[in-house]
Amino acid sequence: MKLRVDPVPQALMQGLSLLELLVGLAVGLLVAMAAVGFLASTRVISSQSIDEAELMAQANNAMRLIGSQLRPAGAVELQALSPAAALVDQTFVFSNRFDGLDLDGDGQTDGGYVWGQEGAAGAPDTLVTSFESRSAGMTPDCLGAGTAATMQRVDSRFFVGSGRLLCQGSSNAGAPQPVAESLEDFQLRFAVRTGDGNAASQQWLNADQVAARWRQVRAVEVCLQMVGALGGPRLEGAQFVGCRGTPQAQDGRRHIVLRNVFVIRGAGRLR
Repeated sequence: MKLRVDPVPQALMQGLSLLELLVGLAVGLLVAMAAVGFLASTRVISSQSIDEAELMAQANNAMRLIGSQLRPAGAVELQALSPAAALVDQTFVFSNRFDGLDLDGDGQTDGGYVWGQEGAAGAPDTLVTSFESRSAGMTPDCLGAGTAATMQRVDSRFFVGSGRLLCQGSSNAGAPQPVAESLEDFQLRFAVRTGDGNAASQQWLNADQVAARWRQVRAVEVCLQMVGALGGPRLEGAQFVGCRGTPQAQDGRRHIVLRNVFVIRGAGRLR
């Protein structure tokens, strides 16, 4: 019995031409380059997202710390005039231990509880707060440490240096500590109350406009402008609005602008 082998058709025996081979290699190379570009872009965007999350965490922590010193600004302890008397018959007065900040620049403390300074030539602002020192455990400064028992007040100074938000506290006035990194701007506005009763009004002013009315400040608006370290694809929009309320051009890095208003609970009290 003989096996019959049919000849292979001539069309099936032909290979790829040089042109077809080059086209296939070019298409494969384009697909590989697109995949690598997509992977690189994804990694950059992922890194920027992590960078943005870290910036937001720093900004939130800084806001909490600033609020912990602003809200009790001007607060003093209540003291009983007759400690031995029954509570219903008791009369209380404000403590007179708190001497406060020097608001008029005469070198003498005068009971001030908040003060600000406008940054020169567009530089970031400076904020100083003060309240009565009661005990190391109950009245920590911005560094988280209590002041000495001999000190009458707790002072905290927030300012910007070398792109960092720094805090100088009463517990270690000679060694400011960083509160937040990657800071672009630190701006403040102060709510000043004028008039009494139905004629009372409130204005939002910068530090220079407050002038000699620091004792009338009832709230402070704090704005932190943070910038990421990683550049990447152009973000949505060509501009963003910074702490000064003016548009700024996007530069490929993540920018975070966080605002908060802190009401001064100890302001306006009578001694």
